[in-house]
Amino acid sequence: NFEPLVKDNSLLTGLRDAGVVIVQNESVITTVNGNKIEIGGISTNLSSFWPNSGQFVYRFAESDSNHFKILISHRPDPVMEYIAGYRLDLVVSGHTHGGIVRIPGKGGLLSTEGGFFPEYDAGLFESGPMTMIVSRGLGGHGVIPRSFNSPELVVSDLN
Repeated sequence: NFEPLVKDNSLLTGLRDAGVVIVQNESVITTVNGNKIEIGGISTNLSSFWPNSGQFVYRFAESDSNHFKILISHRPDPVMEYIAGYRLDLVVSGHTHGGIVRIPGKGGLLSTEGGFFPEYDAGLFESGPMTMIVSRGLGGHGVIPRSFNSPELVVSDLN
């Protein structure tokens, strides 16, 4: 079943009190330089995607709008498994930490779930009209140190 990433409501309350807008299976529309951008967010894994996030993503992607759509998905795998090719302009994701340990010139060796050679470990992935950027992130994961895997903060310039 669905396990929320944040289990302690005091953290969410503190973030909201600081002015952070949390988008979990919902979206907000903002205007930047006169351009409308809709930003939606999900955080589920493959096994709980449809009952928790799938219906939101379908409505989000298929809504009649001409504005730019960005989906924030903690995990990249559900995006490529279930919604590749949807009408989303940009998906930003992470979770894999770049494969934790990387093999130079080859990519990630170990996923955060313990599997070898994660497919969506870091970088740019395209499927139809959708582009997904997967960041290696800044932190580590458990007791395994990052090896050949520099921390990464992605900055995207939308034109």
